[in-house]
Amino acid sequence: MGEFDLRTLFVGCKLNTINFPHLMIYQVFDLQYTNLRYLAFALLQGRFIVTFYIYLSFKISIDMKIFYVLGTLCISFLTYGQSEVEAQNEIKNNNAVAYTLFKRLTRDHENLVCSPYSLRSCFTMVYPGANGTSKAEIESTFKFVPRPEKQLELWKADYNKVKGNATQMYNSVWVSKGAKVRPDYLGLMIKHTGDSIKALSGAQDVNRWVDTKSGGQINKLVEDKDLADVKLLLVNCITFEDKWVTPFPPTNTKQRTFYTETEIIEVPTMKVDIMVNALQNNTVSILQLPYKGNMTMTIMMPARGKSFEVIEQYCVPDFLKMQEEESDSDAENKLRHGRFDLFLPKFKIASTLNLIQPLKEMGIMDSFYDTSADFSLMKAEPAPWFISMVRQAATIEVSEEGTKAGAATALGMSFRSIPDPLHINRPFVYIIHDKYTGNILFMGQVKRP
Repeated sequence: MGEFDLRTLFVGCKLNTINFPHLMIYQVFDLQYTNLRYLAFALLQGRFIVTFYIYLSFKISIDMKIFYVLGTLCISFLTYGQSEVEAQNEIKNNNAVAYTLFKRLTRDHENLVCSPYSLRSCFTMVYPGANGTSKAEIESTFKFVPRPEKQLELWKADYNKVKGNATQMYNSVWVSKGAKVRPDYLGLMIKHTGDSIKALSGAQDVNRWVDTKSGGQINKLVEDKDLADVKLLLVNCITFEDKWVTPFPPTNTKQRTFYTETEIIEVPTMKVDIMVNALQNNTVSILQLPYKGNMTMTIMMPARGKSFEVIEQYCVPDFLKMQEEESDSDAENKLRHGRFDLFLPKFKIASTLNLIQPLKEMGIMDSFYDTSADFSLMKAEPAPWFISMVRQAATIEVSEEGTKAGAATALGMSFRSIPDPLHINRPFVYIIHDKYTGNILFMGQVKRP
């Protein structure tokens, strides 16, 4: 068969694992590199029996069979390394956006529940249809990779790791009658959401879908007036339900004191003797309550006398990841395992959020106006499309047994701009004058209505 240089194979592997959708064919001793890729994917997915069967089925010499095995292992390890880096970056970027969104939402809500993951999912779906500045600002704000279809693949792979008995996620695409949407965009949505395209005829159908997928947690996401000019509606629904590893005995739940920022109140509070990871210092108390599945609830509370803002230094993307590392770096901020008498209020929260203003503050501007939005990779008609609605409804209930939560996000594409609200909420000047001549009759100012 002749001599061969394994460096040729390794160079081929590195080139092709950078961008798998663009397959390059290597002819090495008349054997196609495609075969090695097929073996590598089988090996990566744990299909060792399939790999072994393919290996035996080749009618080639033992030397070439060894060559195939070495090539398969090479591609597998290179692909695995790259995939892990991409997966970690996707998590890090999701968390960075989550904390940024959270800081903006907490300014206007006393009690709050939101799902940054659900919001990111909707923008992952709209991303392939964006072009020009709309694509650039969505990519920058959500820290997406430059290629939209690659971002869809990363999103789907990440969800496949998250989902399980406790977590489920559903997506749907709704098109109004007469709307002209590019077939290639709809094809991408069907491919990556696993759902068919639905007819958008009104809020009732959308809300019924959300109610079913959320297990009854969310029964109203949109209203008919929200959909009046909507051409395309992207909806994501995510649910979570799991039990604590160590449940709270119901007999321990009693009315206990809770200190708000302005008053002292009595609320139903649970109690349990528990081993948890926790951190207590002069600034903050942090603890992690594990569920039976692969999720954990991390709770952060400022120390007595400290303002709520001190928590912000711990609301950074790397903080949660740091807790899983074995390194002793930044040891003063590492949680330690110990036994505690834990008191935790029972609570149930529901939030309905209009997310356009927070998203504008985060960097998405042009996409919300018909004069500047560019979604030409989505629409198949001349009228300009823009994002007219980003709404999320979310709920959470924490009890002695565990936690139940759900969120649904709707992103609407319209062809008619909705002006920003004019909220006169600061000192202002007023003038009463003739609308034709401008002749002033009265004028004044208001600093304290």
